[in-house]
Formats: sequence, structure tokens, C-alpha cells
Amino acid sequence: MNTVIQDAFLGRATEFPYLNILNHIGLQYDENALTEVPDEFMRAVGPDNTVRQLEEEWSALEAKLQAQYGKSSLAAGADKAERDKLANKLRAARQR
Repeated sequence: MNTVIQDAFLGRATEFPYLNILNHIGLQYDENALTEVPDEFMRAVGPDNTVRQLEEEWSALEAKLQAQYGKSSLAAGADKAERDKLANKLRAARQR
């Protein structure tokens, strides 16, 4: 293919349709585009299976700790460590 690289960066058309398509797709950059996905879109998509499984484990653990301590945040010792570990795993999974 005989093309001028400057044409691609300046958005000028070439005689090759495939190169025009690739230039259009690959070189378009929107400086005002979002850098993160808004919460409303994430709620519409929903969590993946890993997050769902961790949320179920979290609910079960919270119920167990509430029955045992009256309030899950009052858990101590190994129960507190387990609660903190599961909370961190769930937070990390939600961020992915």
C-alpha cells in the first residue's frame, strides 16, 4: 500500500477504503469522553457472577454475626478478621 502517514493522522481520505475505516476507528479520540463508567450504567449491567457469589457470602456472614453479636460490626477475633477479609474481597470484585 502506498499511503502517506500524515494523511492518517490528519483524517484525510486515502484511496484504500479499508485504510479509511481503520483510520476512522483507530485515530478518533474524544478528550471529553468519560474516564469511568457512571453508577447508573453499572446498575443497568448488573454485577458479574463473582460479585453475586461474594454478596451471598457477605449476607450469610452478616446474618450469622448479627445473631451472635447483635451487630455485625461488633464482631471480634477470628470473626472480625473473616468479616474484614470478605469485605475487602467484595470491594475489590466490585471495582473490577
